[in-house]
Amino acid sequence: MKKFISLVFFGSFLCLSATIVQRLIVNYNGNDIWQIDAQISEDILGHVGMASLYGNAVHEYTRANKNEILIISTDQTTGHLFFAVTRENNNGKREAKWVGMIDGSHGPGTSKFESPGGVCILPSADFANDHTLYVYVADEGNNRVVRLKFNTEKHDLTWNCQLTSYLSKPIDVSCSWVGANPGVSVLAIASSGNDRIVFYKIGSNGSTSYLTSYDASFSHPNSVVLRRKFDDNFYLFVGDCNNNRVRRTDLSLSGSTLSFYYTNVFQLNTLKGFYVSAIAGNEQVLFVHDIARNKIVAYDFSLAEKLYETSAHKPHYMSFHGGETALSEDWTYSSGLKYYWLDSEFKEAGAIPNVFRVGQQDVAVNYVITGGGKVTIKVYTPSNPTTPVRT
Repeated sequence: MKKFISLVFFGSFLCLSATIVQRLIVNYNGNDIWQIDAQISEDILGHVGMASLYGNAVHEYTRANKNEILIISTDQTTGHLFFAVTRENNNGKREAKWVGMIDGSHGPGTSKFESPGGVCILPSADFANDHTLYVYVADEGNNRVVRLKFNTEKHDLTWNCQLTSYLSKPIDVSCSWVGANPGVSVLAIASSGNDRIVFYKIGSNGSTSYLTSYDASFSHPNSVVLRRKFDDNFYLFVGDCNNNRVRRTDLSLSGSTLSFYYTNVFQLNTLKGFYVSAIAGNEQVLFVHDIARNKIVAYDFSLAEKLYETSAHKPHYMSFHGGETALSEDWTYSSGLKYYWLDSEFKEAGAIPNVFRVGQQDVAVNYVITGGGKVTIKVYTPSNPTTPVRT
């Protein structure tokens, strides 16, 4: 059982002239869902009374020329799944428009969950016409991953199907598009009960097919992050909890064959229990939650050294959202994070420079986070790295 605050950074980069937005979604103390945007306006999304928030996933989309964000959270204690949709109002601020909950009530039925864990969201291949977002939930107690369908026009969340092959206590799930096959995606599941990572292929018509399972002498893998490198190639990050290590493996998908290549292992022997929170910075910066000390710790994966850690005010969890689930296929990382993180009380400063490719243009974005909750976002082009084109 894990109890923590869930933080989600969400960046949207669609074109150079678009508004650059940094949003922070906070599951605060297991009760209120808050959103804090770059203008430091705070909107409460709902008081949900969750006892032990586990998963959190976010997806941004456009409906009726308005930007909307779907937020999904799970509660391991009650089996509930909470969802909310925020929307920009006429004043440009965000407000909760639709809030709902699936009453899990414990059990194996189509509308029930038993200790639901990680969540991920991926749009359907025909999203522009069917307005469907697929929501994958690791239903640990029922030994399955449940797929729900969220309709962005009706704002309803309904049962779709379940995945069960080779799963035992699935605790986390991650998904990514397959670049060379539009509409096809890959799902990676941390199956902690049988110490392996299980893969599924999701077809362009929404069909699901078991690919393979990956057993690399894992011991209670409790977190998984799947990130596309290019075309049909991926990075897989696994939080191998009881072995005190994070394993990164290069993957390649050809048809229905998933191949495993170079593997790099990062030992975290000083941590007494952890899970992978996020991967950022061109896959070089690793964020883990140190469970025993209630800290988020940032590591340079390539150098195998610690970069930074938060103070232990409260347990808190965060992940970066954006990339392929929200942006077009020509969006890629060019280089990555240099600075790190701030804690859940906004008392620690840092700068987070990133370089993104937008179409054929490299755009450098620098998030400057200062004390008291201040956030300044500066956008540069490589031709003029000292003068921002937008602040």
